[in-house]
Amino acid sequence: MVTITTRAAKGSTLTYSEMDGNFTALKAAIEALQDAQGSPPEWATAFYDDFSGLVTGDIGGQNGWIDASGTNAKPQVTADAKLSMRTAVGPSFVYRTGSFTLPRISAIINFGTDCGVSFGWGYTPGAPYFRVEFGAPAARSVTVLYVNASGAETNLFMTAANPSLFSAGVDTSVRITAVATGVRVEVNGSLAVNYVTDNPDHLALIAQAGGVMLRNGQGGVGQRLVDNYRIETS
Repeated sequence: MVTITTRAAKGSTLTYSEMDGNFTALKAAIEALQDAQGSPPEWATAFYDDFSGLVTGDIGGQNGWIDASGTNAKPQVTADAKLSMRTAVGPSFVYRTGSFTLPRISAIINFGTDCGVSFGWGYTPGAPYFRVEFGAPAARSVTVLYVNASGAETNLFMTAANPSLFSAGVDTSVRITAVATGVRVEVNGSLAVNYVTDNPDHLALIAQAGGVMLRNGQGGVGQRLVDNYRIETS
C-alpha cells in the first residue's frame, strides 16, 4: 500500500517536504513491484547472419548451415545477399547445430501469396522439436507446430488469415521467443501470438537445448526470402 499526501481544496499546493515524501513512497513501491515480478531477461546475440560475404548459391556448407533438403530445391544465397527458401513446394530445409536454450529468434522475411517460412529451435535431426511458421494469408498467418521424431507435424495454434500481419512481397520483421510457459511471437514489433501450454512434454521440448532450423512453408509457388537472421539467448 502506498500513502500519498494530497490537498482537498482546489488549487492548494503541497510543501516541498510533502512532494518529496510522495516521490520517495512511489519510488519504493515501483522498486518493490519490480523485485516481485523479476527483472526482464538481458539478451545477447549468440549467432547472426545477414548472408553477406557468402557465395551465391546453395547455403549448405557455408557459415555453419547444413542442408537437409534431400531431393527438394536447396536454400540458396541470392546475388543481393538474402537467403532464398526457394519458390517450390516441398521442404527446402537447412539447420545449424548448437545448444541454444529458450532462445529469441528474429529475422526479416518476405514471401509471395500463399507462401511461408518456418523457424525452429531445440533442433536435433531425428528428434522432436517446435517451430513457428509465418505465411502470407490464405488459411492462416502464424502457426505454432509440434514436430515428432519422424517429422510428422501437429498444428497446436493457428491464427486466422490476417492481411494486417503480412502482405505478399513486403519486408516484415518477426521475432519468436521461447519462454518457460510457451511461445511468444511478434510481427513488426507487436505481439501476434502468445501460445501458452501446460503440457509437460511440450514444455520440455520448448525449453530443450539444441540447434535451429529454417524451412519453406505453405502451399503457394513464389518467393520466400529471409534476411538479418539472429539468435539471442539470456
